[in-house]
Amino acid sequence: MKELKIIAVALLSGCIAFSSCTKEEKYSVTVTVNDPKMGSVANVDGEYKENTELNLYATANEGYHFSMWNDMNTENPRKLIVTKDLVLIAIFAEGAGNGGNGSDVTDINDAMTLSGSMNENKTLKDLGLPIDYIIDGYFYIEGNACLTIEPGVTIAFTGVDGGITVTENAGLKMVGTAEKPITFTGPVNNQNKGSWGYIEYHSNRSDNQMEYVILKNGGSSEDGGVLRLHLDGAVSVKNCTIDGGLGDGVSTIYDNGKNLKAFENNTIKNVNGYAMNLGTMVVNGLGKGNKFEDNGKNYILLHGDLTENEELVLNNVGIPYLFDGFWAAGRSTMTVTEGTTIVFAKNSEFRIGEESVVKLEGTEAAPITICGLENKAGFWKGVLYASQEDECIFKNVIISDGNEYCLLVDNYADAVLKAENITLKNAKEYGLQVATTTKEEEVDDEWIYSRDWSNVFVGGVSGLKFEICGKGNIYDNNTLNGETEGVDNVFTAIP
Repeated sequence: MKELKIIAVALLSGCIAFSSCTKEEKYSVTVTVNDPKMGSVANVDGEYKENTELNLYATANEGYHFSMWNDMNTENPRKLIVTKDLVLIAIFAEGAGNGGNGSDVTDINDAMTLSGSMNENKTLKDLGLPIDYIIDGYFYIEGNACLTIEPGVTIAFTGVDGGITVTENAGLKMVGTAEKPITFTGPVNNQNKGSWGYIEYHSNRSDNQMEYVILKNGGSSEDGGVLRLHLDGAVSVKNCTIDGGLGDGVSTIYDNGKNLKAFENNTIKNVNGYAMNLGTMVVNGLGKGNKFEDNGKNYILLHGDLTENEELVLNNVGIPYLFDGFWAAGRSTMTVTEGTTIVFAKNSEFRIGEESVVKLEGTEAAPITICGLENKAGFWKGVLYASQEDECIFKNVIISDGNEYCLLVDNYADAVLKAENITLKNAKEYGLQVATTTKEEEVDDEWIYSRDWSNVFVGGVSGLKFEICGKGNIYDNNTLNGETEGVDNVFTAIP
């Protein structure tokens, strides 16, 4: 028994000796305030053993309120487990506030958290905080109210069901600067794509402005955009950035043709959907200097046809326009500028009506390209041209990937076309379908028959080229010299 006690004592002595040789980890903690005149904190400065639990208290002075800690934690009081060296700053702001737990807004400038709605003019000022305001849920600007957001303001949403809706008579004016942009972002603990909803305009007020605004990781739904414009919703957008989104960057729910008062020098990037999803006439509002980068579908999707007296201009914006079928109908006008690419969805068609004016004017260095969304012969139907208007012109144009044809000039509708340097390629069947007239000439008492192209191309044929057309370059729907329609009407070159 004595021997056992001696062994136990020896083991205990060894444990004590070992513990005394092991250094306990300690960490330094400093807690202070952003401005002593606004408030104070309980003094907990010092060194603490690892995993020590501390209780932090921030107390605002009269006329001020606690906003958050500098690590964006908003708890007060706050329990802290010490695991590393820390310097924490309690951030106070002007106004009595409500400790960051506000509900409906009564005085926006005194509230950290916004929710519900407002129906009086308000201004959000830059509080100089990492996050100046938090929006909980969807925030509605109603009545005739206008919300003005000043340069440098940062607003965080609490989750995917959060955003701003500007109702039909209200306004939202956001004008930042290059040095102090206005920023919208998701929760502190969720900086992934789609961490908040959208900003949506239903009104057409002149004070709807966005300049130097950053919309970061919005678009929580795959349907719709980070910036949404409804039927009467219109806004001027300049020098803004939309970065990240599960759906599209900008979308219009309906098309009034005037949803974009201006759209210049903006960047749309990293959205999973289309860069822009617009009613066709809305595209007239696109200005210069816009960039579209690394989007899942890096196209401008356009939906809707041209109707009576509408005028559409497609400028080269650096990415293609995508149509799921398009019809220029009535007395409409469509102008496409050099270097522009238009792609069509599967089995869709580009139809140009009898009274419409279509001007496709590329250059040799920057031709206009019209093709299928996929580079496959027969992917889409092709261009059906029936216009009788003398102003129409196809100049330096490449049309590819058609099915029965890349281009069909409908002479039965008395269509005529000014054509110069057209390339038709990768057709499943024919590059060109036409119905020429027959030209008859008597030479040395013999009648010579040939095709007369004057009823197809105004001023004759200039620079018509073909590449890889499955059944032949040209199919003539008329007969020649009594021959029946068929293989004899297929030609490989213009005579």
